[in-house]
Amino acid sequence: MQHVTHVLLLLQHNEQHYDTLISTIRQTLTVAQVFDPTAQYNILDTITSILESHNNDTSHSRLLRELGWDILEWLEPYLTTANGDPDMCHKVRLLSSSLFRKIGQAIRPQEVYIFASEQMSLMNWEEMLSDEETAVCTTIRIVNYFGVYALKRTEDPSTFLANTIYPSSYCTNALDFLEKVLKQHASWGDIQVKPSRWDHVIQVMANSILDFIDLLATTAMNQLKKQDLDQNIFKVLCRTPLSEANVAYKQWYLSTYLLLKCFETLIANMDMRLLALYTQRFPWKYNIRRPFEKPAQTIDKYDNHAVMINLVTRCSRITLALGITFDSILQYRRWLENSIHSVNDNDSNINTEKFPLSYDGIVTLLAISIYDSYLVTDVFEAENLKMLPMVLQETWIGHQCLGPILQFIGNAQAVCRVDKALFILVLLANQVDTCISIEMLTDMKLPGPLNNDTTFTLRDALQVMCNTAANNPHPDLRLTAYQLISCFIDMCQGDTQLFVFMDLLDEQHSPPMQAAAVGLLKERIVNAFDKKTRVWEGDVLDWVEKTYLRPLRDTIDTSLQSLSGDQEQIIQLNLLQNTLDQVMYERNKE
Repeated sequence: MQHVTHVLLLLQHNEQHYDTLISTIRQTLTVAQVFDPTAQYNILDTITSILESHNNDTSHSRLLRELGWDILEWLEPYLTTANGDPDMCHKVRLLSSSLFRKIGQAIRPQEVYIFASEQMSLMNWEEMLSDEETAVCTTIRIVNYFGVYALKRTEDPSTFLANTIYPSSYCTNALDFLEKVLKQHASWGDIQVKPSRWDHVIQVMANSILDFIDLLATTAMNQLKKQDLDQNIFKVLCRTPLSEANVAYKQWYLSTYLLLKCFETLIANMDMRLLALYTQRFPWKYNIRRPFEKPAQTIDKYDNHAVMINLVTRCSRITLALGITFDSILQYRRWLENSIHSVNDNDSNINTEKFPLSYDGIVTLLAISIYDSYLVTDVFEAENLKMLPMVLQETWIGHQCLGPILQFIGNAQAVCRVDKALFILVLLANQVDTCISIEMLTDMKLPGPLNNDTTFTLRDALQVMCNTAANNPHPDLRLTAYQLISCFIDMCQGDTQLFVFMDLLDEQHSPPMQAAAVGLLKERIVNAFDKKTRVWEGDVLDWVEKTYLRPLRDTIDTSLQSLSGDQEQIIQLNLLQNTLDQVMYERNKE
């Protein structure tokens, strides 16, 4: 290392030593790859000190400008060194990463663009997904290349926006990769899974992406504030095509796209146990008959995943910095969907087709906003960020958000997503009280998307919830879905309730859902006659028997004749048939 220092000093007075220096650095960094981490650290520390002590020296500038990319390639193995003591290796990796970025900032911009773009374009996401060691090493390497590239591309204000398009596309691919890691490997996606280095892959890559989003968002909002436009973002964008908006608005849009992509791919698939936390703290209309884990257990799991929660908080802070609430971005997303301007924008580099605002991201934002307002302070005794609008109208949320919420759980097997959706729906079930007629059930159109349709009916919504109740693998989530169906039926008028039950007993439903429908119906019949409420007194009972019970009894007979082999459903229908017979027998005795 003393030889390197000596050659550098000579270089200041005689550039004939330039080739000697290049050869010395290359040989030193190549040979030192097999050294113990203490020796590696000393070598890198010496190089760092030399470069920092001669920042204004022309020979050093020339060295970094012309040889910088070669030095980065020689430094690359030190980013993932693992030759001995873990703590010392960690220090080597941190120092090499810092040196990597310092050198990267001194390289010619065009050279950075070419070589870093090449490194990012060569990413083999599928290979990374199949091997933990490959994923860890590649993540560390690519995050450093991306850091150099992204910062270099955003140095020139006049080309800032154009230079962020390729990094944004890289972030999109990286987030899609991290979503697969969450679903397949990481404990962040399932708290029951043992923590591993896959969690570290998510942490490092996600925070690198958030660094870039934070830079985009800060730059956009600073420009908008200078122009006194930061308070009217949605008003301006809802009357101006994105292609015609000024640069600051386009930067804001790109930041928002990437942020919602983070909510969609990362936070939506994190195991946060929001439903358990909420039902432990706030009792709702239906007691959970199969109790969730104890509150202390859930909170302990949060403590063990503090890094994951910090990432959620970081996304939340960027949301506030961009001036976004779930309702404002939902309305803007729908405006884009219905606007002729968005079609004309597709010729622009930043357009709604290439960078669409995610409905799933918006639903996740809603879940995290409710978590922030209801759970952060009450459960964790921390200060919340006040992410919900000042005036919260649960009825408006139910009307405007039900479609995206149910679309969000289109895959009933996705436990983390179903947990967040049911968390929202249980909150709404606690707050919303309405009376549903058959016309409302079958004819009233609600805004989607749901099942890729722009509008849907409550009957369509019930089908999705039935699918979740029947097919989700988590018993507590299945039970909650069943209880939400029961809550929905309670909101229906008498004739609508019968219509719903007949619909649920239809053969197109899965056997578990049909069995559950039978159980719900049996429970209602028994409770109604046991309680002898005013609805079931006097001549009303005659009408109920004639209008509902006898037709239902006939329907069960017909169903039993057509069934073959499905013993579970046959047993359930027989139980219901016996219940009806008993009810009508007791009624006739009176």
